[in-house]
Formats: sequence, structure tokens, C-alpha cells
Amino acid sequence: PTYAGLYPTHMYLHRGKVYDWCSCGHTQMSPMCDGQCKWIVTRCRPVVFNVAESGYYKLCNCKMSANAPFCNGTHQHVLKWAFKHHRGFWGMTTILDGGLALVTGFSHSTSESNVFSATNVDKKT
Repeated sequence: PTYAGLYPTHMYLHRGKVYDWCSCGHTQMSPMCDGQCKWIVTRCRPVVFNVAESGYYKLCNCKMSANAPFCNGTHQHVLKWAFKHHRGFWGMTTILDGGLALVTGFSHSTSESNVFSATNVDKKT
């Protein structure tokens, strides 16, 4: 599933009305389904539900709730994990170090055998 957001949506739901909650995250009407899953390759289908009492409910947008379509606070754990394991901008580019260095002329790696450095880009030979 695709993240529709990291925080739940607060919605007023009516008793007895049937709702379709999007489980794939590709909807334009988050968190309710608009049928986008019919046009993309995904195994996720809408979760059909209703509520026993009218009132405000928190509907999950991170798509990781064990109590789907209702939020159980899993998004808080996802945020904690992301902040703990975040390596910053240069951490992302270590995977693509060669490609980034060739495009920008900058390399932060110690080995520059086949990668341009910022000093030899302007040299004319």
C-alpha cells in the first residue's frame, strides 16, 4: 500500500451507512475509496465497513493499522522508526554515489578511481 498520509483523518460517520475505506492509498478522496485500485496493478481492495454509533472516528492513512480502517496509533511507531534510522541527504546518496558524482562532479567517497572529483572537472585536457 501507498501512504496516504502519516496522520489519521478525523471523520464524522453515520450509523447504518456503508463506507469503503481505501486500503491501497492511491485514492484522490483519502481515506475513502474512489476506485483507483481498479486501474492499477495492486492486490489491495477497499475495506467495506459501517459503524454502530454515529460520531467522529479516526480513520487510518498510514495503511499499517491492525484495526483497519480505524487508527490504532501505528503511525507513531512508523515516525519513530523513520527518525531513528534517517541517515540524511548524504546517506541516501551513498547508494547512488557513482551516478550522483558523475552528474554533479562531486564525490564524498574516499575512492576516486573512476569518479570525477570537484577539482578535476574544470581541467581542460
